[in-house]
Amino acid sequence: MFEIISLSLIILTLTLIFLFKHKKETTVGKTDMKTNELLILRKTESFARLPENLKTLSSIYCATLLSKLTFEGCRGAVPSEEIKVLTTFYAGLLCCGMKTLSPYSSLKAVLIYPRHFYSREEGGIGEDNNGYIVEESVEKIGESWEHGAVILSAHEIAEDLKNPEYGMNIIIHEFAHQLEFACPCPPHDNFDRKLFTQTMQSEYKSLCEMANAGEDDMTIDEYGAESPSEFFAVVSESFFTIPIALQQAHPDLYRAMQSYYNLDPAEWFRNRHPSHEASESPDCPRFEQL
Repeated sequence: MFEIISLSLIILTLTLIFLFKHKKETTVGKTDMKTNELLILRKTESFARLPENLKTLSSIYCATLLSKLTFEGCRGAVPSEEIKVLTTFYAGLLCCGMKTLSPYSSLKAVLIYPRHFYSREEGGIGEDNNGYIVEESVEKIGESWEHGAVILSAHEIAEDLKNPEYGMNIIIHEFAHQLEFACPCPPHDNFDRKLFTQTMQSEYKSLCEMANAGEDDMTIDEYGAESPSEFFAVVSESFFTIPIALQQAHPDLYRAMQSYYNLDPAEWFRNRHPSHEASESPDCPRFEQL
C-alpha cells in the first residue's frame, strides 16, 4: 500500500513539473497588445500569409519586443504605431523558427530617422588632396550595432514594404545582422552547419564574380557582395520577401537559409494568400504618418 501511494506521489509530482514547464515555455514573454496594435498586425500582408501556429508565436514575439524596445525618433522623426508594430513583427518573425528571442537580449533601442543618415565608417579616415586628415561619413538607410541599437530609415521602410516584389526589407536586413552577431549557430536542432557554411561561401563568391562582371542577380541585391556579413543580411531579405524566386534561382542557398532560420517561407507563399482585408492594407505605412 505504501509503495502504491509513493508511486502515485512521484507520478503526480512529475506531472506537475511537466505542466509547469510547458506553461512557462508557452507563455514566457507573452504580453497583451493594444487593440490598434493588433489591428495593424492583422492587416499586415506578411502576417496574413503565416500558418496559424506562426501567427500566434509571431504576435507574442511582436508584443514582447514592443514592451522591451525603446523607439526613438531622430532629426524630427516621430515613430508611428505602424513603424513600431512592423519593426517588431519582422524582428520577431526571424526568431520564430528558433523559438526564442534571446538573440535580441542586448538590444535596447530602435532609432528612426526620416530618411537617410550619416555614419562614420571604421577606417574612414584619410588625407585629402592637400594632405589634411579628414574623417569620412557614409550615407546610410540602416545600421545595426552589436550592442544596443538598430537604426532605420522610415522612408526606406515605407518604400520596401510598398514594393515587396523587389526583395528588399531594411527591417529584416538590420535584424538579420543582430542574429549574426548573437548566434552564428542558431539554437535549434535542424541547423546543418556544414551545409550552411559551404553554401554561403560558394554563393557569396558567385555573387562577387557577377558584381565584378557588371551582371545582376535578379533575386539577390548586389550590395550582398560587400562582405559575407552583408551577403547574409541581403539573402535574409530575399528569403522572407521573395522566397519562391530565391528557391527557384538558388535552391542550395534557399536550403541553407532554411537550415539557419528553421522556417520555410516558400510554403507560406504557395499555400496561403493574404486575406481581402490584408490585401487592401499592404505592409506600407503612409510616409506622412512616420
